[in-house]
Amino acid sequence: MPTRKGSWIGSKAGRVSGDPEPRSGKNDHLRRRRFSETISLRRRFQCKIDRLCPLRKSPSMKSNESMPAAATRSHWGLLIALMIPVGMATMNMSMFGVALPTVRDAFAVEADMTAWLLAAYSLPFVIFMPLYGKLGDSLGKARLFQSGIVFFFAGSVICLLAGNLTQLLIGRVLQGMGTAGYYPLCIAIIAERFPAGQRGRAMGTWSSVAPGASTLGPLLGGFAVDNLGWNYVFVPSLLVALKALLS
Repeated sequence: MPTRKGSWIGSKAGRVSGDPEPRSGKNDHLRRRRFSETISLRRRFQCKIDRLCPLRKSPSMKSNESMPAAATRSHWGLLIALMIPVGMATMNMSMFGVALPTVRDAFAVEADMTAWLLAAYSLPFVIFMPLYGKLGDSLGKARLFQSGIVFFFAGSVICLLAGNLTQLLIGRVLQGMGTAGYYPLCIAIIAERFPAGQRGRAMGTWSSVAPGASTLGPLLGGFAVDNLGWNYVFVPSLLVALKALLS
């Protein structure tokens, strides 16, 4: 009996002094074993999924893999070609804003009707922008971009030769329809053609043209209205659109 009591007291003293229990090592071993079994089961399940449903790479992923790591001279030439129509469309909007009071006086338009000269451009722009983005994947981004330039060119010609308010509204609608394709298609073309490491730089360079054009537009618009006439605010955009179509 004293021996049993002493052994029981010794075991208690060992626990108090911080000696690990015999079961703790066994429990840790069981936890590690269960964890390793869980990991192995997950890997086997993932392997079965990969065999049954292999990952297929899209054409855009394959084209991106075959791209060079750095952008070439042709890439930056393409970027300039995308920047010019966007800059001219932005400049055209700011130039027409300067000419708007003169247009209102020339056609004796009331104040409530003047808002339609701006809405005739902005409404088609908002409506057709998602349509261009959706059709770009099926019909081709470059082809739709060219069609947008055609619409913008036709609208600029009508606005330049407009003799009444109706003709001017029709021209502004065509301009809005053409400009709507510039922004989504340019972004898609940059993402598709440029290497992954240069897309951010290309996108930032392309986006910088709009603020500069909107700043330069009122200066050119004021000069055209004071010295040539309000119709001539459409001449720069007309020439740029014609150059883009012929090149």
